[in-house]
Formats: sequence, structure tokens, C-alpha cells
Amino acid sequence: RDCRRISGAVNRRDPQRDGNRGSGRYSFSSLTVPGNLFHMASWSQCLVDNPEILDVMEHIFGPPRVDGQPAYVAYEAGGDFCLGNVAQFQALHSDWSSATEQAFMSGEDEQANPIARWSPPPLVCVNYCVQPLTRWNGAMRIVPWREMMRHGHLPCVSWEAEAHPQWLAAKVFPQQIGDALLRDVRVWHGGTPNLSGDARYLPSAMFMSRDAFDYLFDASARHVPLIPKIIFDSLSLRAQRLCVDSIAGDTDEVTAHVDDPWLRPQCVWAEAPSWETCRAQWSVMASPDVARAVTMVQREEHRSKRVADLTSVNRMCTPV
Repeated sequence: RDCRRISGAVNRRDPQRDGNRGSGRYSFSSLTVPGNLFHMASWSQCLVDNPEILDVMEHIFGPPRVDGQPAYVAYEAGGDFCLGNVAQFQALHSDWSSATEQAFMSGEDEQANPIARWSPPPLVCVNYCVQPLTRWNGAMRIVPWREMMRHGHLPCVSWEAEAHPQWLAAKVFPQQIGDALLRDVRVWHGGTPNLSGDARYLPSAMFMSRDAFDYLFDASARHVPLIPKIIFDSLSLRAQRLCVDSIAGDTDEVTAHVDDPWLRPQCVWAEAPSWETCRAQWSVMASPDVARAVTMVQREEHRSKRVADLTSVNRMCTPV
């Protein structure tokens, strides 16, 4: 519900569908004033304070440290969404490009620099499925570490289509409501065409290793008021220990925006962001055959309110 509420508010501001992560694509956190959605109860209570996910995080990051602090912290609540009828592939990217580069470096002292460690990763993103993900509605695509290291530099989409078309088809689907996709944020990934008529939402929570957190932020900069106390108090003790550095006081501005999307005045970009301007998006609509197939799907969807599983549109999954 909150995903749709934010999407609706953004659509009213961006009727041209310019997006802030490419045409028709939006980052939830980039839309908000605090750059985070901890102030939304649905994100904090359901995505951060999720016992099954916290069990997995403890397995990844390890048990509490000798000083009693958890080995990781809740770092960000956000995610992304893609509007329906978006025919472009999003360029491959890393959610933490500088950390990816450090992980590629040979001879880096992993003990001194936790950002360069292979394990545990410095930052893990958990994307939650709030609707089924299929081949048609914009599932995420991911490139494995081994192939990333072989190439070293992020490619443009047009080069992908020529040299590695399998990357364009490396989508993580099917997924059902309630499934979660866990990934090292350094891994290259990107959005795929959403050929359905409905927006695709992937809200997320991010968890950072305590070593990386301490390495990046000195003691004076670790407290950022992001979680209103009324929401913090509703969390389990386990989750509270992960969010203690983010508690907001009564006088902090975020406290007045509980469950308010609190959109930035300028929350979309008329042009692609700088990291994408040099990477031409490759559109499945570039092929007349695929364009006709998409039109068939859209007509069928309009009649049946769903995307038809037509053999004739299988080609939309890979370049033609």
C-alpha cells in the first residue's frame, strides 16, 4: 500500500515519467528528504524488523562482538520501483561502486579496510517481493562476481547487447509475494523492461557490517536521526539494537513526518543522472518484431488485466 502511495504521489509530480534512475524508474530513498524510509512504519516494522531476515544477517555478519554490539547495523530503508510499459534496460551498476573497485584491487589489506573484504560483505541489501516477479514485469538482472572481475569496468547497455546478451537475460525470477532477494550491494545489477501495465515495486532494507560502519563514520558522525521514537519503540529489542544510532528526538524534523512519504521538492531528474548519460539504454522496442509482440501483449493485458503468457513474445527477454 505504501509503495503505491509513494508511486502515486511521484506520478503526479512526474507525469512525463522522467524518473530518477532512468526513464520510468525511481529510487525510493532518493525521493525522500532524509534519503531514507526508516520514518515509514511499514519499512521499519516489516522490512528491518524481520526475524527470519535478521537470522540470515547474523549468519552472514556473525554473532555479537566482544563489546556486546551486534556485528551489523540497520543502515538504510529504501528500494526502487519501475512503472509499467517501460521498454528499456537499465544500465548495469553497483550500489556502492567505490567499494566494488576496492574489492577488485589486489593486495588490499582486508583487515585494515573492511570495505574491500569479500566476506563478510560490507553492505547487504534485502529486496522484498510485494508482488509476483515474472519474466515480464521488470525483475532484476545480476552479473556474477567472476564475470565482473573478468571485465573490470561497467559496460554500457548497447555493448552488453552485442558482447554479452546473456547478461540482459540474467533475470532473477520467478519470485512470489513474501520472497526476499539478498545481495552484496557491490555486485553489478540492473533493471529489465517492465512490459506489464502495472508498476513493479522492490522495497528494501540494507544492513552494514559494524566494522564497515565504524570504518566509515567516526564517533561524532554515527548518530543520524532517521527513526521517530514512536516507530523505534514499536520494534523488537533485537531490531532496536540495530537502529540505536538512528533514533530521532522530539525536536528532530523527521518526527513530524511519521508515515509521511516526505518527498523532496525536486524528486525527479529531467535528464538521466551523470552515471547513466554515457551508457545508452538498449530498448527492446528497437526491434520492429518485438515492438509488435509488445503491442500484442498490451492489448491482451488491457482485455484480461494481466500479461498473457504468449510464446510469440519470448524474444522480449533477450536482444533480437
